[in-house]
Amino acid sequence: MKTKRTIYMFLALSIVLLVSLLFNNSPFAPEAKSVQGVQTEISPADSLRVTRVIDGDTVELSNGDKVRLIGINTPEKDQPFFRQAQEVLEKLVLEKEVRVETDVSKTDTYGRTLGYLYIGDSFVNQQMIESGYAVVSTVPPNVLHVDALIASADKAKKNCSGMWEGLCNPTASSCVQISEINKDGKEKNDEWIELINTCGNSQSISGYLIKDSSASNSYLFDTASISAKASLRLFSGCGVNTQRNYYWKCPEAHNFIWNNDTDRAYLFDNSGKLISEMGY
Repeated sequence: MKTKRTIYMFLALSIVLLVSLLFNNSPFAPEAKSVQGVQTEISPADSLRVTRVIDGDTVELSNGDKVRLIGINTPEKDQPFFRQAQEVLEKLVLEKEVRVETDVSKTDTYGRTLGYLYIGDSFVNQQMIESGYAVVSTVPPNVLHVDALIASADKAKKNCSGMWEGLCNPTASSCVQISEINKDGKEKNDEWIELINTCGNSQSISGYLIKDSSASNSYLFDTASISAKASLRLFSGCGVNTQRNYYWKCPEAHNFIWNNDTDRAYLFDNSGKLISEMGY
């Protein structure tokens, strides 16, 4: 009788577990949460060690996967503050166990996992923004934590953290400011960004860098200057540079530079100091 009772109990338990798995109520399922209709998963059992920090927003895990931190963007190699951003991320995550939270899009065109990193309750993407060496860069539909990231960016700017220190302590190069961005138009040269020299003497902008909030678009002025109280426009398409009109790239890139919905421009002087920024 004991043998038969044991068999019955085993069969009953097996049926319960099977039904539980079919309805996603398994006790072994990862913790899940739904935000604005997006199902995301965070599982302590899935924690992996960070073995390499590639740059300020990309890491490699112990299973070989590369993770691109989404919602943020840090400077590319050879751009101002690249190394600082990389060092901050190294201090936060290198050789530590992390969890990865995904959004709507799971991977990018390079095969990297798109995710938000956590160490315990610490939100690494947000910490990078707070350091002042990362900016908010959300690409719909991956907007799960956009409000928290924007709040952290405002805090970093107010505290003059990281690259924002340049805006808090203007110098002679700060005479040159971004004055306007025209994002509308059917052709590349219908859109432009304008710089103005607010001071009473001519300002060289050789070596100055303009970039948007993405990792794709940046322009380095080779030899250029702006006369006193004058302006200069940088058009997004191809053309012949003049004293007051410059052109982004020949041949023209496939995509426009400035997004129609929201974007942000950053201007760095030839020492790598952030001297102006403008968003819409």
